[in-house]
Amino acid sequence: MIFWKAGSRTNSAVLARKGGRITTATIQSVVERTGQYGGKTGKGQMSFVTKDGVAGQSLERNIGNLLDLGVGTEIVVFVRNGEAWWEGDVGPRAKVPSQLPKVS
Repeated sequence: MIFWKAGSRTNSAVLARKGGRITTATIQSVVERTGQYGGKTGKGQMSFVTKDGVAGQSLERNIGNLLDLGVGTEIVVFVRNGEAWWEGDVGPRAKVPSQLPKVS
């Protein structure tokens, strides 16, 4: 069951990058994760919202990198089926080579 859950999130992210619409979102918060006994882990997540109200959350990553981005920063996201995925987590969209011949 746990593999299916992780796989479905990955699949949703890849499909959003491939066919979703590209837009921007504003970082709303950056939260550091704590360990089992309340200690800091050095990892965190950020929450963001697009202009049309679609909320999303990044994958867990180094808290320092997220804090460097800062709350209020505009980031590029992919939106598909009401889910938003940060370009920093899923990577940029692949560039499709043109099928048109070059004119000289």
